[in-house]
Amino acid sequence: MRKLCICLLIIGILLSLAVGVSAAPAAKSVGAYATVSPDGTCQVTMTVNVYLDGGASDLKFPLPAKASNITVNGSRAHSQMEGGLRQVDVSRMVGKAVGDFTLTFTYSLPNLIVTNEADQLELHLPVLAGFAYPVQGLELSVTLPGEVTAKPAFSSGYHQANIEKDIYCTTSGATITAVAQTELKDHETLTMTLLVTEEMFPQKRIAPPDF
Repeated sequence: MRKLCICLLIIGILLSLAVGVSAAPAAKSVGAYATVSPDGTCQVTMTVNVYLDGGASDLKFPLPAKASNITVNGSRAHSQMEGGLRQVDVSRMVGKAVGDFTLTFTYSLPNLIVTNEADQLELHLPVLAGFAYPVQGLELSVTLPGEVTAKPAFSSGYHQANIEKDIYCTTSGATITAVAQTELKDHETLTMTLLVTEEMFPQKRIAPPDF
């Protein structure tokens, strides 16, 4: 009888721990869908399903510093620069309630095409900018103005280039799809880099006028 009671006590403790872990604030899923134009600008729609425990009184979602024309759930968002990032205030939408919330961000990013040291054109797309909570699931879709011929590379703030082993990536025509195979840590940053062609982004090779 005593052994049974001990076993039941242990099971109860384990269950309480499991509930505590599952109830911790986290982004259950993040889906980012980006469309890149021939001029190097990008339109992003990001849907974040987040669980909150009611303890966040000043919740902000960080976006890249150059993000503009930002909306949240269809309404113009209030944001400000903090720590080199564009922090979007979502506390008014979630308040101190407990449970699951869906936040859909739309924003624009300019000038994502750069020239690397080998004089090649590269797309640098910031995906995650360091949300305060872990991201349990991430899916990314990027559509470019031409067929993708190179393999995208990923780097993160925690894992650097080693994050690539945890990302499953496929390419079909002009679209790249990537799915994280593991939970991403809190305050994680993630950037996708891709070699692109001049045919895809011709404006990036136009020489400035010679005065």
